[in-house]
Amino acid sequence: MDTGITSSKILTDLSFLCNNTELHFIYLNLYYRGRAPSCFNEMKNLAFFNFVHEFVRSPKKHALGQYGFTNLPIKMYALPKMYDIAIVLAEPDWLPDLYAPSLQSIRIYYKGKKIKSHPIINNKIPATLPLQLKVLKLPGMRISGNLSNIYRLKNLTLLSLSSNLIDCPIEDKLSKLTRLSELTLDKNKIYGKIPYSFKTLTNLEHLELSQNNMVGELTTSITKLIKLSTLLLDHNNFNGTIPNSISALTRLDHLDLFENRLSGNIPQELSKLTKLSFLGLSKNKLSGEIPSAFSKLTKLQKLYLAGNNFTGSISSFSKLNELRVFSIRENSFAPINFSQLNLNKATLPKLARFRLENSGIQYTIPEVLKAFPNFKNSSDGYSEVFECTFKDINYEEC
Repeated sequence: MDTGITSSKILTDLSFLCNNTELHFIYLNLYYRGRAPSCFNEMKNLAFFNFVHEFVRSPKKHALGQYGFTNLPIKMYALPKMYDIAIVLAEPDWLPDLYAPSLQSIRIYYKGKKIKSHPIINNKIPATLPLQLKVLKLPGMRISGNLSNIYRLKNLTLLSLSSNLIDCPIEDKLSKLTRLSELTLDKNKIYGKIPYSFKTLTNLEHLELSQNNMVGELTTSITKLIKLSTLLLDHNNFNGTIPNSISALTRLDHLDLFENRLSGNIPQELSKLTKLSFLGLSKNKLSGEIPSAFSKLTKLQKLYLAGNNFTGSISSFSKLNELRVFSIRENSFAPINFSQLNLNKATLPKLARFRLENSGIQYTIPEVLKAFPNFKNSSDGYSEVFECTFKDINYEEC
């Protein structure tokens, strides 16, 4: 007897599922266009449901509910053995009440790249979410309001609500979800400070609060989270200095503080984060010299320091031989002799983009860089743009 069905093709008729009168399906992985049969309600053994909803656009406007959850029998959300629901929607839709007694994982999202505007759909986080839930991913579902229906889910290990319309501060109550290892709330309208009580989320490995309206200083509420490997706080309004206590986050691989209002010097302690492969500090109000201890960050692949007021030498960077992208433009660095940098294909073999324009550095393009594959520059001498781009590697703008 079948235990499940996996379809890699888009189906338009699921009536064949109902031919099995006992319906002992344990899993369904479906790409589907149309309305699902009512026999879904009878699949008492169904535990895993992966549903990718597809449709072909027509010149006519689709009516609300023509595609999405209204095509799924409502009772299936309460099937007794259902523990994992994964649904990809072709268009934004209303969120149903999800209350299956065994549910542990809910992953529902609109597959578009941008939040689609809709005159009617404005979701809230369902109040019926089961207490035993461990994974909740609802990105791009036009969820607004607050997080009050989340705070009771103390078994959550992963919470992702990115690309929604949530417009509230983060309350202390969120800090009671101490089993969280991943918290992703980027691209919302969240405001206020990071609660001091955040320090109790000691199992967090991934924290993403990018592209919100958050303010305040980076305090021990963050630097106590010693299991963090990814910390993304870019595109907010955080101020103050980078705290010395950031040295406690020794597992960090990815640190992005791009486009905030941080000021002061880069602390020497940041050089203790020797696992960093990405460091983004561009577009802040940082100043002073780059610590010489930066040469210890030998795993750095992407380094963004543009749009600050850094001064002094950049000599320590020549030892970062894993660098692929290096941007120091729009700063106030001192003039430099490139021959002193030992900057060549042997020392920086993976460099793909190097930007210096308006950095304060006066330079002449050295002959050794002209020998690099695909080297290009706008002009010789004191040019405004100095880029060194290597073959077959495409990176974003610095």
